[in-house]
Amino acid sequence: MKKIFLTLSILIISVTLSFAENFHLITITQRDASGESVGAPKDEETIKLYAKELAETINANLKVHSFGHLEFRSSTVEQLGIRPEDIVWFHYSGHSQTYNGFPMAGRVKQTEIYDLLRAKAKFTLSTWDGCNINQPIADLRFATARLPSATQNIRRLFQASQGSVIAAASQTGEASWGSKELGGIFTNSFIQAIRMVTYESSAATWEEVKAKAEQLTQETARSARRTQSPKIILHIGRQVENPATHNAPETAPILHIVKVGETYESIANYYRKYEKYASLTAALLRKYNSSVPFKEGAELYLIQ
Repeated sequence: MKKIFLTLSILIISVTLSFAENFHLITITQRDASGESVGAPKDEETIKLYAKELAETINANLKVHSFGHLEFRSSTVEQLGIRPEDIVWFHYSGHSQTYNGFPMAGRVKQTEIYDLLRAKAKFTLSTWDGCNINQPIADLRFATARLPSATQNIRRLFQASQGSVIAAASQTGEASWGSKELGGIFTNSFIQAIRMVTYESSAATWEEVKAKAEQLTQETARSARRTQSPKIILHIGRQVENPATHNAPETAPILHIVKVGETYESIANYYRKYEKYASLTAALLRKYNSSVPFKEGAELYLIQ
């Protein structure tokens, strides 16, 4: 991505980002189901590969914590070294049943783990690919696709978001479907939803990911003459304007990503509302032709 750096006498518009947060991936997998068609081991492999891609994209330190479904307890969360500035993705794949509207497996309850994690990290994503019904079942073959993702939208979703997302593969009373060769419908649909939204959206949001994941899961299930609709709830407090690091105050962004049609003048006018950048806006208008547009997607760093 092209970066535009402007050197002014009153401000240095450049930055070296030394901050790198931790990206924790926690996988709970029913590995003894490898001989069945539940697809859990394949889901674990898929999630790990995608988490590595995400962490590299946002320049975060990936920390993978993998457990069999009988190894994990709620107390395990305290041993993972999660900090308030970290990102956490918790994913379960295997047989499960319903508990208060969301799934559980053995002693592991999605809502309980979700609450523990969201109290510890800046952003928490909790996904669960297992039945949300009293009698768990899973057996299905289906196809999936892989799409490219955009760096800036990945940053918006995982670094610029503050809050949490909890997602179960199916509604209360529904089964979740998958195959051992390809994994679960929901796991693949959720990852594909992130890929599609980050690739296609001008400014990705978790609302878009939610809608796309629901659509893909439902369509894939219908194509196999099944019924499955994920249960996704968003608790996103805000998306800070700087997707490079959450340390920047919400009222003083340090990174502006140029949108279609923006010019020096329109950007300067936008930042007039921030007292910190009053001198910047005047300098931009003095130094540059206001009719010259930026290239869409360019990164404009604003640092005193």
